Amino acid sequence: ANTTFFVLVLINIVVLVQGFVNSGKQCNDPVSDRECDPEQKALACRPDAGEFLSTLACQYAGIPALIYGFEPDENWDKRISEFNNCTGARLDIFFTETEDKMATEVVNDAGAGGAGIFDAYILELPWVIPVADKMQDLSNLITQNIKDIKWSDINENSRKAVTFNESVRALPLDTDYVAIGYRQDVYDKYNLQPPNTIEEMAEQSEFLYGLDHNDDGVADWGFCLSGQANYFFAF
Repeated sequence: ANTTFFVLVLINIVVLVQGFVNSGKQCNDPVSDRECDPEQKALACRPDAGEFLSTLACQYAGIPALIYGFEPDENWDKRISEFNNCTGARLDIFFTETEDKMATEVVNDAGAGGAGIFDAYILELPWVIPVADKMQDLSNLITQNIKDIKWSDINENSRKAVTFNESVRALPLDTDYVAIGYRQDVYDKYNLQPPNTIEEMAEQSEFLYGLDHNDDGVADWGFCLSGQANYFFAF
């Protein structure tokens, strides 16, 4: 059988919530039990990390902030340690026990009447939508730091996906390209065209379900696809 693939876009993103980024605290603010020496901290700022980090020596001394993520990675610990050593911040990261609970946990924390424990999140895009209006509008921050963020280098679809009512509510962390295959011979046999919407995909799946596509006398499925919401959002 001939299998043809078409590509959908699936986006994982980092969402920044108002609080830590715009705190404006300096190292002489009474938030730390020890003084911060900018000259000493500057030595901890990685020179290869770009001009942005080198200007933040002692900028957030003693200020705590929490990130909540769904996919543990040791690289986060390394970069957070570098940031703390340079800026004097007390940034930490926690990960959900199971990805299946993340969508609910984000709403419980960032939604209306939520606990408000975390300052930033690492999320799949569909989890952002219910709380998008509770997230910080990053548009001005992006404009003010365009040299470091390089917003125009991010592909257009990713930029659009994190923009709600003309305000940017998240920064794309990475974009996954999800390939879905379909049997060209089966589509030719039943005079079908590749679906453009979830509705069309569901209709075709229902039509193809129960038919024998490999002549083994056993009824076959229509489409087989992960039930994760982020895959459907790719449409």
